[in-house]
Amino acid sequence: MVFESRLSRRAAFLISAGLTGVLYPAGASAQVGAPEEQQQNSGGLEEIVVTAQKRGENLQSVPVAVSAITASGAQERGVSSTLDLQQVVPNLTIAHSGQSPAIFLRGVGTQNTTAGEESSNSVYVDGVYYSALPASLLSLNNIERIEVLKGPQGTLFGRNATGGLLHIITKEPSRTTEANASIGYGNYETVEAQSYVTGPLSETLAADLSVYYKEQFDAWGTNLTNGKDVYTGGQYGVRSKMLWTPGDATRVILSGDTSRSSDSFTAAAAILPGALGLGGQPHGGGFYDITSNLQPYSRIKNSGVSLRVEHEFDFAQLVSLSAYRDVRVRVDTDQDRVALRLVDALIRSKTEQVSQELQLQALPSSPVQWIVGAFYLKSKADLHPLELAGGAQAAIGGYVQRYAVQDTSSVAVFSQATVPLGARTNVTAGVRYTIDHRDLDAYDITGVSAPNRVNVVNKDKTFRKLTWRLAADHHFTDDVMLFASYSRGFKSGVFNLFAPTGPAVNPEVLDAYEVGLKTELLDRRVRFNTSVFHYDYDNIQLLQAIPGGARILNAARARVRGWDNELTVAPTTGITLNASFSLLDGKYTSFPNAPATFPSPATCTTSPPSQLPGPRTGGNTTCAIDASGNQMIRSPKATLSLGATYELDTSAGKFAVAGNYYHSSSYPFEPDGRLRQPAYDTLNAQVSWAPTENYRIRVWGRNLTKTKYYLNLISSVGDVYLPAAPRTYGISLDWTM
Repeated sequence: MVFESRLSRRAAFLISAGLTGVLYPAGASAQVGAPEEQQQNSGGLEEIVVTAQKRGENLQSVPVAVSAITASGAQERGVSSTLDLQQVVPNLTIAHSGQSPAIFLRGVGTQNTTAGEESSNSVYVDGVYYSALPASLLSLNNIERIEVLKGPQGTLFGRNATGGLLHIITKEPSRTTEANASIGYGNYETVEAQSYVTGPLSETLAADLSVYYKEQFDAWGTNLTNGKDVYTGGQYGVRSKMLWTPGDATRVILSGDTSRSSDSFTAAAAILPGALGLGGQPHGGGFYDITSNLQPYSRIKNSGVSLRVEHEFDFAQLVSLSAYRDVRVRVDTDQDRVALRLVDALIRSKTEQVSQELQLQALPSSPVQWIVGAFYLKSKADLHPLELAGGAQAAIGGYVQRYAVQDTSSVAVFSQATVPLGARTNVTAGVRYTIDHRDLDAYDITGVSAPNRVNVVNKDKTFRKLTWRLAADHHFTDDVMLFASYSRGFKSGVFNLFAPTGPAVNPEVLDAYEVGLKTELLDRRVRFNTSVFHYDYDNIQLLQAIPGGARILNAARARVRGWDNELTVAPTTGITLNASFSLLDGKYTSFPNAPATFPSPATCTTSPPSQLPGPRTGGNTTCAIDASGNQMIRSPKATLSLGATYELDTSAGKFAVAGNYYHSSSYPFEPDGRLRQPAYDTLNAQVSWAPTENYRIRVWGRNLTKTKYYLNLISSVGDVYLPAAPRTYGISLDWTM
């Protein structure tokens, strides 16, 4: 009855989301149809077109390490959000840090995900840069494909893309009327629905509409302090595009989207079993239970519009991309994770951005492929406020309200050209010059009966950097290509809005050397891509959690070496096999005075610091150590992904079975290496039956091994963990016309 009453309050939206395709008939998107790489003919595997160099090219011809995941391929392998991408992309690790995903690619990433911060691995949607990190937590509905570009993208996608980037490409409106819809139900009383409709509005105008809804009514765990549910909630989103083609040479795309999430998935965490929180309190209950005096809650509102204009002249194509985005976040979290009211953090933030990019690029028929462009970003990150309350704030009246605003202005110009040297060899050179200006205003309000304004800050800093890319590729045959590249990436310095009195951290700089081989063999039934790389990584920006917030610091230097491999095989019609395997060796080569935590009581006066004898009192003591030689955070030494899909046509309809196995070796969450994610394995699977071309029933499961692993481990006021999802399963009905 409780579930029925909850559902009835959302019935109107759910019915709309699930039946839009029925009310507005149309045809299948890739999200519902069979995987593109299973739509084979005698020619073998389907060609995948990517935009890694801001023009459409065959994946196998681009001298860049790129992992491309099609929409239907993601669905078959259990990838439903950006968090799931690590299960199918070599050397990609995505965790949760606060209310945002922390993306690490080949050991390079950003721990700090607070307002005003940007990622070392940029996220783009349809070419639009997402500066606010909470906006990067996306449900992958209505997508055409996802491209993961590895290594510094210092020229064409140069905005902070030190380690690489994720580019999500959504479907474009079609002049053919199409539609699809899906509705499903899973364990933990989870209801999910989505729909897509597209078609012409006139001879020159087409539009589409995508609607998504998901709600988990039953919780994974319980807050043992008050008996309320934790790890529950939902989200919904709407996206629409209009495509206007006034002539053969011009295309105009107007896009708009909005999404809302409201849950406790990211704000709830618990003391690690075996550790003691402040006051000597241990973890209580099961893996998904917490003990918190404050009920955790997180809400993210993410909206934006963009306008893309393309016009083809006789000599080149001009592209203009204008965008505005607004992201608002509310998080209520108990930082000490114990029943005592010691450190409660109530976070309210807003990030607005305006961006404009202009590109002038060669026509596809040009023997030399070139592009020149300019990029402008204006963003404002507003912490309004961060409120800290509880016993730990008693000395200053019981609370602190921290207000901080960081204005960012970024201007960049870039160019790149690919020049053929003979029939089978090309040389690519690109350069970008970036100027970033950060301006910070901040203050604290403390006290109760007589509030005081303290810690007033007003400062600014400018960062300038030249970045580049040099590459050469040689095609031994039409199906075998070798490439080598040297590139530099740059992540701007930034102020920390959670600790605004501190200085800005210095920019990160990464030099990457890479050699790769891309092949298609046996009449295009085997696709094998491999690459080896070496990174020199300087001024790494890292995060240290402290009571009531966090501070950002620069590690000195690191060295990263690795090997990526991706294999796709289509041995016969109806069968597709996928495998990816990666090795990674990332070490801090110089990191003196690195922060390290020791369960209290501990002393920092010995060398190295050590835990004191006697009973543990709870919480941690932070000391400085030399972390040189330690494994880099969130950089597993080995990852493996194995996927398979089998389709069978019968007189009763089409049957399909798909699965994906993922293995990750152990890795540390912090530079001292004390808190580690143990090696773990997960398994996703799906069985479907399509009795007709218009309907399909899917039974699916994720994390079928019931593996208990972590999205994050933090040592601040105690050793704290955020759990990944348990085993989930359900059934869905897909419809298409």
